[in-house]
Amino acid sequence: MKDEYFNPEKYTDFMFMLDYIGEECWDEMAWNHMLCLWTAYCLHWNLYVGTEEYESEIQEIYQALKGNEDCDVDDRAWYGICVTTPNATPYDIFKLYMSKYLR
Repeated sequence: MKDEYFNPEKYTDFMFMLDYIGEECWDEMAWNHMLCLWTAYCLHWNLYVGTEEYESEIQEIYQALKGNEDCDVDDRAWYGICVTTPNATPYDIFKLYMSKYLR
C-alpha cells in the first residue's frame, strides 16, 4: 500500500483485508465477504476504479490472494461476471469482479 501521505487508519483497514485473505477458507461465502470488504474500503477511502491508487491497492490484494495456497484466484469462477474479451487475463477478471459495485 503506497500512499504519499501515510494514513494509519487507512493502513489498518487495508491490513485487516490482508489478514482476512490469510485466514479464510476460500469458498463462495469468503469471496462474497472479500468483495464487500473491498467495496466498503473503496467507498470509505474514496478510491475510484482506474486511478493509480486504486490500481496499486487492488494489485496488492490480488498478490496476497495468489500467495494464499488455499485460494486458487486464477482458476476461480467469478460469480456473475461474463467476460467476452478473449484475451482477458485472470487478473483482468479479478479486477472486474472486485469492481462489481464500484462501476
